[in-house]
Amino acid sequence: MTISIPKRLVSASALFDPAMFRLPQPLAVFEISPLARDLVRECRRLSAGRARPAADLPQLLAALGMAACRLAVRPGRCVLPVPHSRALAKRWT
Repeated sequence: MTISIPKRLVSASALFDPAMFRLPQPLAVFEISPLARDLVRECRRLSAGRARPAADLPQLLAALGMAACRLAVRPGRCVLPVPHSRALAKRWT
């Protein structure tokens, strides 16, 4: 996946099982909220360098997923380019 970003910024990806959340669209680029940013930081902290994730990590991931779903309905200033291959174009729509 290639994302065009018109200015320098920090980006991150969060991939969720579609069965876990009611996603507004298959892929979305959005500006993160302070809450979602803190949830990402806490998820990273709880999973970094551990053989097994912390017990409360699933709940934090669920909260992050819900926040991401809410944010994904508001388009950001960055956009995903339209795919050119037939295989990706089929998944896009």
